Amino acid sequence: MSHGKDDKFYAYDGKPIKVSAVCNMFSNSKCEVFRNKPKLFFVQACRGKRGGGFLDVADGATGNEEGSSAQVPPTESKDLDMVDMLIGYSSFDGYKSYRVEEGSYFIQSLVSVFRKYADKEDIMRMMTRVNDEVYRRANESSYGRTQVPTPIPTLRKLLYFWPGINFGEGP
Repeated sequence: MSHGKDDKFYAYDGKPIKVSAVCNMFSNSKCEVFRNKPKLFFVQACRGKRGGGFLDVADGATGNEEGSSAQVPPTESKDLDMVDMLIGYSSFDGYKSYRVEEGSYFIQSLVSVFRKYADKEDIMRMMTRVNDEVYRRANESSYGRTQVPTPIPTLRKLLYFWPGINFGEGP
């Protein structure tokens, strides 16, 4: 969780870090130990200034940096370098990502959906549920916000976390 803009989030020292650069560190060519293993990245940060409604505690950056798109950079390798990844952005490219005093809609929804469905559904089905829950929470807020998470998958197989192990509804 951080402030952000476009394909960047901001480190504790205020310096921007590209999400694509972080993902690249785990690519097949740079991280052999994770070759053909699923790699999941969840980014709770604004990706721009567009958004609906009242802005009070949005995860937004005030810098003027221009960023790249959220696309994973192409590779020259014969083998697809950025395969088996899921980047789960909290908002659509160019839009704000909201949080309330209790936390962000995205992280709250990730936790509640994963807790409830990780024993029976694959991650992409759960991410669709997260999208729906965040959209509903944002639209039902008293501020009239709009937010839709954006998962970007290059997963080649269905991914299940805990088939058959139920963690319940939570607190």
